[in-house]
Amino acid sequence: LVNVRRATFLLALFQWQAAGDAFADAVKVYQSVGRRALCPSLSLNSHLCYNRAGLEERAAEMLEICRSYNKEKKKWSPLDRASLRQAEAAHRANEAKAEEAQEGEGSKGEEDKSQEASAMESTWRPVMMLYLKICLVYRGVNFMKPD
Repeated sequence: LVNVRRATFLLALFQWQAAGDAFADAVKVYQSVGRRALCPSLSLNSHLCYNRAGLEERAAEMLEICRSYNKEKKKWSPLDRASLRQAEAAHRANEAKAEEAQEGEGSKGEEDKSQEASAMESTWRPVMMLYLKICLVYRGVNFMKPD
């Protein structure tokens, strides 16, 4: 709980890497005592923070930790179920982005690219998801700077 609260305040200060670290620390604490509840949500939050900080490798690591909970047979809370769905959407978006990079510029027309980018963006918006969590889930908007 301490790491989650610390992460909430760090989110409100826009300290993305430190908030990602705090969420990752919370996941480690939960795992060390054998708890699975909230681990998908906390690891997805860490992924979102690292993604916003531009730390792609750490973001990918936390996304895989979140996705690993899909394999477990557990009745997840609504929050964790939503996080697992969002993690899959993020994974699909990352795969689509990687495939597009591999295919190169010349293989598709500009119109096809813009339609695919639009469809992918409407499916997964990590920055919007992060700000929604800050403002609505964690009510961190009360601690944000006015600017």
